[in-house]
Amino acid sequence: MGTVFFSLVFLAMGGRLVAQVNEPKEAPSWSVEGFSQHLYDVRYTAHDDLENGFTGHDLYGLRGNKTEFDQATGLRICYSFMPGFLVDASGAIGKMSGANELEYYRSKVNFVMLGARYTFNPSERWAPFVRVALGAAGFRATRFFVSDDVAFSREKGMTFSSEAGAGLRYRIDQHWSILGDVAWNVVATDAWDGYDYHTGSDELLRSSFGLCYTFIQRSKGAACTKNPVSQVLDRMVESIICGTRR
Repeated sequence: MGTVFFSLVFLAMGGRLVAQVNEPKEAPSWSVEGFSQHLYDVRYTAHDDLENGFTGHDLYGLRGNKTEFDQATGLRICYSFMPGFLVDASGAIGKMSGANELEYYRSKVNFVMLGARYTFNPSERWAPFVRVALGAAGFRATRFFVSDDVAFSREKGMTFSSEAGAGLRYRIDQHWSILGDVAWNVVATDAWDGYDYHTGSDELLRSSFGLCYTFIQRSKGAACTKNPVSQVLDRMVESIICGTRR
């Protein structure tokens, strides 16, 4: 009887431990993102005073009926090796346009980028993040006169590209998330818009909206098992029940 009484007292004192289990830990995980982007050619004021002594006005997006709402689509593969931090590789393909008072351009573009992203409070449903990336951008651009739509210059090539931005992630469940972000992108050529002013670079704004699927993995040996104290208490309860039945 004394043994039964001691066991019950011990069980009462350690009762909270019976419910404790080791939470499964998430292992490094992979995710895939599909996204759509709006590409906006930002006006670059360095073109207003050219090296050859002439004055020009840079072509920029969403200016009149010679430009369009330029879009790109892409895919991003991400690898998260610690909470909140991941690296990614992405590719996107689309088109761009821009205009000034006298000229406009149309271009087919593509991007291949390697990036890193840090998410603040990754366990929350709404989580802001920042991202930087480096890579290459390809282009095939043609420049036209606004007055008669005659093409007078063509440029194509591949150049260095870098970008930095910020965004917001909404987690639907442990697998699915929605992401939106805005990034400032710099390409290391001015031939991007169909004519090379030899200024060395051009700038654009990439606004993205996408859907992400995460492949959840569990760490080895992270199964939900009771701690040693809980196991001892379980055996004590079983012995009490057996002793009572006797």
